[in-house]
Amino acid sequence: MQLSHDYQSCYTMDSDNIVSQWSLVSGRLVQSFPVHDGAAGPYVFSPTPNHRQIQTPKDKIFSLNATNTHFLTCHKNSAIIYKIIDGEAKANMVLGVHRAPVVSVDWAYGETDTCLTADMLGHIKLSTLL
Repeated sequence: MQLSHDYQSCYTMDSDNIVSQWSLVSGRLVQSFPVHDGAAGPYVFSPTPNHRQIQTPKDKIFSLNATNTHFLTCHKNSAIIYKIIDGEAKANMVLGVHRAPVVSVDWAYGETDTCLTADMLGHIKLSTLL
């Protein structure tokens, strides 16, 4: 769950990989955005044929930008930025490739947007969007 930066909405992602925007004023669903399969986990990592590690989400699996026009999601060994256009979310950009599944994302903002992705092995990548 994440509050919008204007505190008018709350965003959630369910296990069916749907990001929903809820009005904090009325309590009603404003809009929903289906995203790619596996965005909500579980995340599977198989470094060798005899070893398989499965992790259920425990951290932030999506993150909004400062203007609530884009959101970042986990996706296999990378992350995907979606752009919200006319009530639909469209995949806009794939960020940094990791050696293991990405299990947590965050979006910092300031003079430039900075996205942070973390994988199951504990590695992080910072991506600055200009």
